Amino acid sequence: MEALVVRSRDPRVIAESNVRIDVGGVYNPETLDFDHHMQGGAGRRANGVPYAAFGLVWKHFGLRIAQDTRIAEEIERHMVIPIDAADNRYTLVRYKAGEIRPYSISSAVATFKPSDWDIALAFARANISGAIFRAKEEIRGEEVVKRAVEKHLSPQVLLLDDSCRWDHYVSRNFPEIVLVVYPKRVGWLVQTVKRWHRATDTTSPRLLPREWAGMRGLELQEITGVGDAVFCHQNRYLIVAESREGALRLAELALLPGEVPVDSAQLEENESRDAAEANALAAEIQAVLDTV
Repeated sequence: MEALVVRSRDPRVIAESNVRIDVGGVYNPETLDFDHHMQGGAGRRANGVPYAAFGLVWKHFGLRIAQDTRIAEEIERHMVIPIDAADNRYTLVRYKAGEIRPYSISSAVATFKPSDWDIALAFARANISGAIFRAKEEIRGEEVVKRAVEKHLSPQVLLLDDSCRWDHYVSRNFPEIVLVVYPKRVGWLVQTVKRWHRATDTTSPRLLPREWAGMRGLELQEITGVGDAVFCHQNRYLIVAESREGALRLAELALLPGEVPVDSAQLEENESRDAAEANALAAEIQAVLDTV
């Protein structure tokens, strides 16, 4: 049985409700009151971020909802704390583009018209459900990475035989790894590791060779000498090959100092490939890059 969710600041409606969230001027989990607008607020976390209504509810019910301590903690870090910080006007980041701000989940909810309240609720439920799924995938990704690290071929390159969410875990725990090779629905990807997990970390990710930027199809195959190279992102953090072997060769080339060597025999073979087929595959890969 789903609860009836009502938006109101009418004192009578508030008093008659079983649970009061973000209204009422009281924080008391025993009476199911979760407001933070009273003088002095509703407390702060150890990291200094003050609690807002979402955080108060998650503090008491997050584990029950997520059904796993690690998942509840992941959602607290990556979803609840940023939303609470925005609600309390607590600065988490400094912006570099003047008045330009990230389009947040709070911004998205604020765009719903009052008449679309049911849609806004469904949107919020979907986001929490998705966050739980993502946290589960993060945990699964850790296990995939741990197994791969035990047998990876190079200190700088990690080969994964399973597609997973590896980026957070690798970034935090393996500073020596600069490239990760892994499969997607179409093809194999080589991706640079971004070091973004600490505010004080100024380490720049290793970029792919400048000559590869924005290349695709036969053009990319010619410059790399890899016969099934498909597409290289213009920002040089990602390159795609059709095969595992092709991706590993691209990773090997990406780590070489100076110019990338090209095999002349391989070039002749590349020139005989059907250009239309190669470009069609590149377009297909491009279509799924948003899932990376």
